[in-house]
Amino acid sequence: MLNYNKITQERNKSIPLNLILDEAVSLLLIDIYGKVSYASSYFIENYHYEYNEIVGLAFDIRKKQLILGITDSFSVKRYKCFKKEVFFITKTKQKVFFIANFVEFKQDFNKEHHYCLTLTEVTRLIFKRNKLFFQVHHDPLTKLLNRYGFYESSKMKIKLAKHNALEYCIAIIDIDNFKKINDTFGHLCGDSLLKQFSKYAKESLPNDALFARLGGDEFVLMISGFMGQSFELFFLNFIDRLRRYSYHYLGKKTFNINVSIGIAQYPLDGNNLSLLLKNADIALYKAKKEGGNKVQKFI
Repeated sequence: MLNYNKITQERNKSIPLNLILDEAVSLLLIDIYGKVSYASSYFIENYHYEYNEIVGLAFDIRKKQLILGITDSFSVKRYKCFKKEVFFITKTKQKVFFIANFVEFKQDFNKEHHYCLTLTEVTRLIFKRNKLFFQVHHDPLTKLLNRYGFYESSKMKIKLAKHNALEYCIAIIDIDNFKKINDTFGHLCGDSLLKQFSKYAKESLPNDALFARLGGDEFVLMISGFMGQSFELFFLNFIDRLRRYSYHYLGKKTFNINVSIGIAQYPLDGNNLSLLLKNADIALYKAKKEGGNKVQKFI
């Protein structure tokens, strides 16, 4: 068994760590067996470890996660020098994000190769980035995908459906007489109804369905994996669930609403998203013109 504390003491006599340590950066030295041989005070203090808890642990990165644990030794040479974003679960179960920079260096006094892992914490930046990403792709009222988010998310779904030769359906959904509700009870009531509708409708859909708010009381849905006429049967059941649900405002007023749905199928009604949206909108217009509260397939 290697005595890592003794090795570290000898090594620190010859390595001017203060020349490479940055107070805002955590640093780990890794030996050729993939074991931590040194941990900077910044890492120890900020993530609530004792020095002896870290030294001797095996270093690894799996699926963008930095792991420090007790495992068999391995040749660290399998890792090429890299700079990447990783996350780490601390001793206190906190998830933090780093920009990890992994480089090789050689000690002149014994010609040994060792490795240096610097960790610059970017947790706050990641959270801000994720928050901005959410704001760009989601509707602020309902928290559903917005129009842009739907377009972006549907690209991979469409590619996957085409690759697996799956049918998919685009549906545009409109709440009947929503303007009358807004005019009668006010916009706060209308906003409350939209939020309740969005939540209930999403809960009634398969997990892999894409459901978004296009604007106002108009929504769009992309769903795949059905065969033949089962699309229409699905939407008939879906519209019936929405019709029977009671919407509340201020704990007093109760609404039951109707919706109109226009649907278009790939590849029968179009071979790209733009054409399918256009044809679903045409079908929706026909449903509304005929009195609403119905599912209309593009013809």
